[in-house]
Amino acid sequence: MSQQLTSLGSISAISLFVEDVPAAKAFYEDVFGVETVFEDDTSACVRFDGLFVNLVSVSSAEELVDVVEPARR
Repeated sequence: MSQQLTSLGSISAISLFVEDVPAAKAFYEDVFGVETVFEDDTSACVRFDGLFVNLVSVSSAEELVDVVEPARR
C-alpha cells in the first residue's frame, strides 16, 4: 500500500540537474532573491528558508545517480 504525500514541510533538500549551473544559479538569485550557500565547479546550492536546492551539472549525473530502466506496470 502506498502512502500519499500530503505536505512538503518535511522536505529539506532537492537536487535538480541543469545544463548550465551559473545560469541556473543566476536565475534563482535574480527571480527569487535567494542566497547561494555553496558552489563548486559542477554545482551550486541555493537556500529558500528551510529548503536547499542543489543545482547540479548534468555532466555529473552519471557519477551521482545510477541509471536504471523503469519498472513495468
